[in-house]
Amino acid sequence: MNTRVGVVVMTGGHSKRMGQAKEQLLIGGETLLERMAKELAGFSEKYISVNAKQNYEITGYQTIVDEIPDIGPMGGIYSALKHCSCEALLVVACDMPYYRLEQAESIIKQWNGEDVCLLRTPSGIQPLASIYRKTCLPVLKQRMEQKQYRLRDIFHFVHVKETQDLSEKPYFNINTFSEYEHAANMDAETL
Repeated sequence: MNTRVGVVVMTGGHSKRMGQAKEQLLIGGETLLERMAKELAGFSEKYISVNAKQNYEITGYQTIVDEIPDIGPMGGIYSALKHCSCEALLVVACDMPYYRLEQAESIIKQWNGEDVCLLRTPSGIQPLASIYRKTCLPVLKQRMEQKQYRLRDIFHFVHVKETQDLSEKPYFNINTFSEYEHAANMDAETL
């Protein structure tokens, strides 16, 4: 695994459509957070991004609390980049039950040191399956000071390389109870 890139698993969303913390949903006897953490365990630097209301302990992972809670992924990415010692972080949402190490390795191979290596699938960009370099910190800080929390907006202010993955399934994320039921009912071997 590339030692220049660590990984941060994002939790802490409000889960308004789901009505409960998605990272704690069970699939195949494991929470979504545990599944993702196990899948990405090969990284040398591993973090879990949480807001102030959460506390998860996963062996080998360090928990990073959002410095500014409740502002969405921007706050988690900023706090993780500020805290990490590696050059960049692969930012991955915890609620993608089909995401595998193969996807992480693919985007890392395509990253050439840009500020952001932004993944695009046929359904659009995937900011929570992309690489962010520490060089993004000043822009993230400025946007937060301006109370501009939309993560996609930073792409206008940093050097972005887009990379493509034509598969959709690995980036499917659970937002509703019916999506969760569908994923939970899948054969564990196909996950």
